Amino acid sequence: MICMSKTVCSQLSRKIVEDLLIVSFCFNAYSQVLPVLQIPQSGIDDTTFYNGYITRFYRDFDGNVVQIYIDNKSGRVVHLWATTMNESIGFTVRGAQGDQVKVKFGDEIAKTYKEDKVCYFEYTIEIE
Repeated sequence: MICMSKTVCSQLSRKIVEDLLIVSFCFNAYSQVLPVLQIPQSGIDDTTFYNGYITRFYRDFDGNVVQIYIDNKSGRVVHLWATTMNESIGFTVRGAQGDQVKVKFGDEIAKTYKEDKVCYFEYTIEIE
């Protein structure tokens, strides 16, 4: 670090350390969560009945239920977030030529965190 004066350099150093601590706090303030329930479950559910669908239920940072289901045949992914706002979003994954692709869940572990009053939820999907 190049500084014009010892005072300015000290202030810059303190600011950089404060920023690093904030960034470190943000990255460490998440929770890793496993699904509360996954449907179908091999050995319990008749997987042929679900015909390519798989659903996972998680809990977000505040304990609200997050349901994610994937239609493997169409590439459709839908999210239902059981908050007071009852939010939902869905999208369809397509290949480079607009063709259908098969989608599946990636890692079973999801991450959730809260910043200010906003909850975040992160998970992975994979294209087969």
